[in-house]
Amino acid sequence: MKPMKCVPQRFYKLTASFLVLISAIALFILGITLLPALGILLSLPTFALAYQIFKLDLSDKCKLVAN
Repeated sequence: MKPMKCVPQRFYKLTASFLVLISAIALFILGITLLPALGILLSLPTFALAYQIFKLDLSDKCKLVAN
């Protein structure tokens, strides 16, 4: 594993997941305050998307191998 080649991949994965998570939280807050049904229904798939992005595996070169 070469750490310097994995840093951008980890950074983009975390950045994308946190941006989607922030948008899910914003949709949830808007759903509670302005449009309850629509906002909450839109925020649930967005939370699921943020979870999936956060759970994504890195490429084989960047995986940690424990012996």
